[in-house]
Amino acid sequence: MMRPPNQLPEVFLSVAPIDFRLQINGLAIRVQESLGLNPLSEHHYVFTNRRHNRIKILALAGAGTEPDHRTGSG
Repeated sequence: MMRPPNQLPEVFLSVAPIDFRLQINGLAIRVQESLGLNPLSEHHYVFTNRRHNRIKILALAGAGTEPDHRTGSG
């Protein structure tokens, strides 16, 4: 059985839609400018498109310092 770590990262949801052509650098800039937060922190940042039927997640990739992003649809 897999168990989550004792301390889960905070998740920030951006309610303003983004251009889904943005990649890691564009999302990181959005986190810094819109939220005033550090994109290299241990937090997860969730963005949505205009129709709110897809999401992009910006998060640290494991223990590394490079952010990773995932795209998903519902």
